[in-house]
Amino acid sequence: MESLNALKFIQHEQNPADVKGKNDKKKLMEACQEFESVLWSYLLKNMRETVPETEFLPKGLEEEIFQSMLDQEIAKKLAQKGVGIATMLYRQLSNQTT
Repeated sequence: MESLNALKFIQHEQNPADVKGKNDKKKLMEACQEFESVLWSYLLKNMRETVPETEFLPKGLEEEIFQSMLDQEIAKKLAQKGVGIATMLYRQLSNQTT
């Protein structure tokens, strides 16, 4: 059984340089999306700080933690859908590495 699995692996094996190149490109794109996510998170945090707080509903520590986590998730989704920052950064960096 193991020899059959090994044979299937050999048949589907790709050139190691191609696999490394694809993995590097994938990692680069993930890093670019993460960078865009950090930018979005910073933007959302600073935008939220401009909203005046009222004494009617004071913020507690729990709400601040929740708001921070929510902003991070929103930032991740925005980076995945993208406005193009990650894509532009990826193109620029991938041109430098080739």
